[in-house]
Amino acid sequence: MKSTLSVLLVEDDPNVRLGCEQAMQLAGITVDAVGSAEEAQRRLRAGYPGIVVTDMRLPGIDGMTLLRWVVELDADLPVIMITGHGDVTLAVEAMRSGAYDFMQKPFSTSDLVDVVRRALEKRQLVLEVEALRRRLDHRDDLEARLKAACVEWGVANGVVIMPWIFTQTRNAETVTVIPPQEHLPASASAQPEPKGGET
Repeated sequence: MKSTLSVLLVEDDPNVRLGCEQAMQLAGITVDAVGSAEEAQRRLRAGYPGIVVTDMRLPGIDGMTLLRWVVELDADLPVIMITGHGDVTLAVEAMRSGAYDFMQKPFSTSDLVDVVRRALEKRQLVLEVEALRRRLDHRDDLEARLKAACVEWGVANGVVIMPWIFTQTRNAETVTVIPPQEHLPASASAQPEPKGGET
């Protein structure tokens, strides 16, 4: 598991919060525990490097409202709901609203850790894909700007640049411009005429 990912635990019961927090910490999972949805909202942002585990029943903003808020903020951010015994209807509603999974009280700490690990793995994959997409977008933008700059330079200097070949290395975000000899203007590729008397 990547150490950069963490769990935002939202639980108003201090005993339950402490028990869940300790269980995940013992499993090597970083936990940030808060007692209300309002506190959680202040910590969350799009692209949050982790997941959310929240109780369904909270003072103020409840867990279902927090879930919907998170889905609006970042639909790929996994939210695990903790429901009370017999809250099957709420659990089903939560899944339909975008929850990653739910835990029904009472649950074992090992079950909690297993679900959290799976959610963290999914989150890690999503974040890696997003990072790769940004790199590819940056590379494409760099290539387009370099081509435009070369064409602009060619126009300014009376040189045709469009036929030049553009290549790029696989593991670098740079573009190498290779002007083949056959594409260079005659004035640039021709050898100077020997002066009279020279051989």
